[in-house]
Amino acid sequence: MLTPVRIKRFFSHGQSLLYLGLFYSALFPHQWHTLRVVIPSHYEFAYLKAGDPFYLDNKLPLVKMTAGLENCLWTKTDSRDYARSDSSFLVIANKETVTVLVGYASRALDLPDWIKKFQEVNESFYSSSSPEGTIDIAYNIYAKTFPPGYIELGGNCIAGRESTDNWDYNRSNFMYTVIIKEGRWPRSLPAGDWHRPHGYLTSPLPFSVVSTDLVRLSAEAWDQESGVRAVYFFASYVDLTGRPVPRTELGYATKKPFTFDWNVSHLPDQNAQSLLFSIDIEDSAGNRAVHAGPRPNYTILDRNKLISDETCFSKRIFRAPRIDGKLSEKIWRGRDSLMIRSENNVVSIKSGWDRKALYFGIRVLDQKIACVFDTQSLWAQDAFELFFDTRHDHNHFLSLDDFHLGVAATGEHLFNVIGMKENVHQFMPNQIQAVSSILGTLNEPADLDYGLTLEIRIPFEDLKLRPAAGRTLGFNIANDDFEEPGDKTVSRFWVGSGNAPFFNASEWGNLTLTESFVRGRWIGGALLSLLLLTLFGFMLRKFSKHPAINPSLRLEEFPEGPVFRAISFLNANYKRNDLDLRMIAQEVHLSPSYFKSLFKKTTRKSFTHYLTEIRILAAKKYLQESALSIGEIADKTGFSSQDYFAKVFYKHVKMTPLKYRQEKRENN
Repeated sequence: MLTPVRIKRFFSHGQSLLYLGLFYSALFPHQWHTLRVVIPSHYEFAYLKAGDPFYLDNKLPLVKMTAGLENCLWTKTDSRDYARSDSSFLVIANKETVTVLVGYASRALDLPDWIKKFQEVNESFYSSSSPEGTIDIAYNIYAKTFPPGYIELGGNCIAGRESTDNWDYNRSNFMYTVIIKEGRWPRSLPAGDWHRPHGYLTSPLPFSVVSTDLVRLSAEAWDQESGVRAVYFFASYVDLTGRPVPRTELGYATKKPFTFDWNVSHLPDQNAQSLLFSIDIEDSAGNRAVHAGPRPNYTILDRNKLISDETCFSKRIFRAPRIDGKLSEKIWRGRDSLMIRSENNVVSIKSGWDRKALYFGIRVLDQKIACVFDTQSLWAQDAFELFFDTRHDHNHFLSLDDFHLGVAATGEHLFNVIGMKENVHQFMPNQIQAVSSILGTLNEPADLDYGLTLEIRIPFEDLKLRPAAGRTLGFNIANDDFEEPGDKTVSRFWVGSGNAPFFNASEWGNLTLTESFVRGRWIGGALLSLLLLTLFGFMLRKFSKHPAINPSLRLEEFPEGPVFRAISFLNANYKRNDLDLRMIAQEVHLSPSYFKSLFKKTTRKSFTHYLTEIRILAAKKYLQESALSIGEIADKTGFSSQDYFAKVFYKHVKMTPLKYRQEKRENN
């Protein structure tokens, strides 16, 4: 049987795709109606209403449309085709005269050449970048009438480039949508329906870094017929709780120069993906251009430009570990690990390297593990995100030598390079290995999990990096914690807070490749230093009544047994003020006396001291990052009263909670 693929092979390389469409229709006449998608063959038509998904491959909804688009036939495209640049990417066969309406995301600076031959009309529709349906993407509509025959449309990113002095971003990363309307588009529309007002943002300039609490927004706007009545300024951003705030009106200007000053002192620092500005322009006739001007304009809000000196030391190894997710090799034992602590998770990370690859071993305490791997929403599941700045320039805007690796809890991964100024966000072929071992039941919210272990191998070839002892690169790692459907995913970085480190290498720490042994004449000095440190540690343990709080809990040394489960339970429930040794022993099915001995032997700390560590660390975080009162913090960290909290805090930190808060704020 001749399939469309086999038929295509009958044609020479240079012949038109239109002949293929004619053969296709002859062989499959039952699919020929008034309209039919010839290429790509999996695209389909549908009548859509608000709330319906308009892409084939995801559930992003159509939120709202103007009246002229109602009762039209929509072509459901594939969002993954946004980077196509074919000259005849989409071919539709039509038996009657129709008007083709192309919806192209308004955030693009420029249009493909083939769309420039269409007429922009006063219609638009709005969609959401999340299933919740908040309006944050607008599509302008471009119309053209086609006679019976074939409709050929180009790719989303076909040539047609314009640039400004300092910006070369011009293509939408949202695939266009095609809407079909019967007959010709009416030519008797009032003036202004065909010609809406135009304009663009002039400040902040694309790829700007704002370092003050006041942002000056300005715009150019014009209208050839009735004049400009007002320019409205909008922004979308992330608030103090970490939740995205959709496009919100900030204010407006009615006279030239069109400017507005926005006070951002109430916001945390923002990365280039979360802070987006746009404008609406209204003319004197009442016509309004929505989402006018180029977007995203890639503005960063960074009021603390100090580069972090936090460093992850990756030790050289001479025998590569087996990537099986079990962390059983000697390299993963020891005490020099990174720590990430969130509300529900405690994560320890170690690293090593050899001449071929970079290795990471990750151990997670987590009572709920959720993961349905999806490259479109990696952040909406339990996952890890690793960022590499191989040039080590700590630039605010990522370039083609910056890499992002996302690894889901199940080990599936994606590897991409992000060049903001080059307008590149490309998934890269790679030889990366990632294997996990889950201690619990995946995607089962009713049960209690204990966490997971994960091993990752990243060839230096994929990072385009030549390894050498002493080499340093920019580095950060984030833990994405997704508890249950409907919950907010919490992303916690090793270095940096909030969402500021996303796509902003200036907020990252460092990763240094080191030798794992000491050479030559330094051996004697190293041995002497080790002896002195050992003696000092012995004296400290002997004479210190209250050992210092150590924020780097050595979880990688704990076996996956009763102590591991006890620590997981403590990290999740330290806020309860009724916790005691007997309760935890019962939780892990051991007698109190045996559990007490086993806990001390494994952690080298008493149960009471370990629980106090967790509570004091949590209290420090509340004191630094929240405006809660001392009494509220005491209640949230499991202390029975404010007075008892203040007493314990002073014993361990050598200052009162209020003094600690004042010092940290002064330092910041």
